[in-house]
Amino acid sequence: MSEADPILLDKRGAVATITVNRPAKRNAISRAVIDGWSRALKEVEADAAIKVVIATGAGDVAWSAGYDMDYLASLFHGDPSKPDDSGLELNNAIRNSSKITIAAVNGFCLGGAVTVLLSHDLAIASEKAQIGLPEIFRGFPPRYVVAALVRAIPMKPAMEMLITGRNLSAAESRQIGLINRVVPNGELQEAAQRWAEEIGRYDGLTLHYTKKSVYECMDQASYAEAMKTNIAIHEEHNRVNPGLAKGLEEMRQARAKR
Repeated sequence: MSEADPILLDKRGAVATITVNRPAKRNAISRAVIDGWSRALKEVEADAAIKVVIATGAGDVAWSAGYDMDYLASLFHGDPSKPDDSGLELNNAIRNSSKITIAAVNGFCLGGAVTVLLSHDLAIASEKAQIGLPEIFRGFPPRYVVAALVRAIPMKPAMEMLITGRNLSAAESRQIGLINRVVPNGELQEAAQRWAEEIGRYDGLTLHYTKKSVYECMDQASYAEAMKTNIAIHEEHNRVNPGLAKGLEEMRQARAKR
């Protein structure tokens, strides 16, 4: 990768950082961004040393201002009801990654970028970040974000975001559950790295199965089905993780010392 690439990938120990590298375009999502991000995810997925992936935007203005308007226009040529679904494929790749994913939101996060944000497991934001859905101003409903949004936050704030188009501050976004943490300007990348390194100290298989249990339980129709699903995932983890016995023995010894 070179500095001119739309996606940059950096690896440090157990942590990989994916950077959308289009600061002049406020890191808008183009086909090149989608393809590059997908390739980066495949690379880290194949790297057993990586446990956590941070996603951020180049510069200090935007995490991503959403989909590039030229790219969107190209999708709607022909039949506007059937645009390219590569964006959905990227969202699914992030959500289904075996790695823990953290969005480090360093500025504006708008439109289609909100769906990408919600596909991440965790999110940390600069206090200057703003998150919004301006599609209502453009005369069309969001294509992907509704399904993700109503699973992430309560219906009333989700509806307000969708029908007003108002940008939410970082503090407001944290209050309704769009992000986990807010940090001062200039401290975001270091804070995200520290958080990722903290998570990266834990067993990789256990992280993967914990993430898997959350999403698969979320997708069940009833409490009873969710419980059965979680038990099955827990038992599968215990069968495949060779570190389980060591962890249980360490716990037993720690309790014996009390």
